[in-house]
Amino acid sequence: MNTQRVKTGAELVEFIKNEQVMRNTFACDVTVKTDGKSTVKQVAFDGIGLVVENESLDPDQFVSAHSVFVAAVLD
Repeated sequence: MNTQRVKTGAELVEFIKNEQVMRNTFACDVTVKTDGKSTVKQVAFDGIGLVVENESLDPDQFVSAHSVFVAAVLD
């Protein structure tokens, strides 16, 4: 699967909102790279902020603290 790195919280929120509409699902998978390890996390947008593994987080803080990758969007 081709992935692209998310640079801002707004980009991540936009990706999640599009996935929620296209796939009719609340959460979507993103790849998070921290300390050289990659993990897949279920991430959702609840209208206020991110929900990552049942924890509410600020999108900008989440993206700045981790390397976040999402499925590449076809142009």
